[in-house]
Amino acid sequence: MTRRVLLALLLLGLAAGLVGAAAWAYEAWRDRVLEEGDRRGEARVQARWDEDRARAQEAALDKARQDAAETLRRLNQQQENERAQQALLAQLARDRDAARAAADGLRLRAAAYLDAAGCGHLAGDSALGCVREAAAEIGIALSRSAQIAQRVAADADEARSRGLRCEADYDALTLRLSML
Repeated sequence: MTRRVLLALLLLGLAAGLVGAAAWAYEAWRDRVLEEGDRRGEARVQARWDEDRARAQEAALDKARQDAAETLRRLNQQQENERAQQALLAQLARDRDAARAAADGLRLRAAAYLDAAGCGHLAGDSALGCVREAAAEIGIALSRSAQIAQRVAADADEARSRGLRCEADYDALTLRLSML
């Protein structure tokens, strides 16, 4: 009987060892499966993060390209505004020169009319002297009024030109924004 008990104990110990080994093997297998699942899950999460980061970088790059294009458009428009202002100022200067020439021509014609009427340098009669003085005063007044008119016109032209340039620059900076 002792042999049987010993054999039964031995078999029982062997069975317990097999059950323990099977449990240990199962736990090791389960840990490997979980680790592999964790690695796959981490890889999927990392891939999603990488995709999100790539999309965000692409969006930032697109925004930078759009901003650069808008800046270039604004600069080009402002350069065009500068060219237009310079052309306008040149035209206004030509107009002022034409007005000055017209005023000079008016003074010359007035002097010619006075000379034709006998109010030239040889007039000795007091009435003729009076007419000559009046004509000289008229000539001086015409010269002064022409100078004043030229200054006022130049100031107005310059102010208008600056205003148009400012308005065009403002439009260049804000026009796209209102279209978005």
